[in-house]
Amino acid sequence: SASFYNGSFYLQHGGEILRYSESGDLQETITSGWDNIGANVSGNGIQFDVGQDFIAVAENTQRQGGSGYTNGYFYILEKNNNGDWTQSTAIQVGHTALAAKIDHSDNSVYITGEGPGANSGYLAKFEKNSQGNWEQSWLSSDSDAYLFNRLDITNNSQILISAGGYSAVYDANGNQIEKLIDDA
Repeated sequence: SASFYNGSFYLQHGGEILRYSESGDLQETITSGWDNIGANVSGNGIQFDVGQDFIAVAENTQRQGGSGYTNGYFYILEKNNNGDWTQSTAIQVGHTALAAKIDHSDNSVYITGEGPGANSGYLAKFEKNSQGNWEQSWLSSDSDAYLFNRLDITNNSQILISAGGYSAVYDANGNQIEKLIDDA
């Protein structure tokens, strides 16, 4: 995963996120919270987006063998007053979590992936509550796509979703505004 924010490039390298200046100088190494050593099948990994002093992370965890499972999680890495990065409690969301984007107009976070029933794509919105903890505001799903793997946010806070022949536009309240399906 990679992101550009406020003059810095953020690149995933194993279990770390590396922050580089525009001239290519390494400025910071951030522990991502992802157990890349324990990842033993393809499909494991994180996608992230960067905001002012926080990083939104969508983690997809898959394991094989006797304890085989697939789970999607969302968590925040936040820079505290000492300049250290701390990780919020992970929130399970959906069967997989495949993309994360921050709406910089209100610092809300959107996550997409394969829905809890593993038969529909979902879009979930997360916001900080009055106690400063992240919580899910809503989840919207569509069974016309078994997962959503591409996510972007426009300047007017419309959410763009795509997944192999499926594209949709949602508003900031989770209402689907438009949908296109390629039946070919």
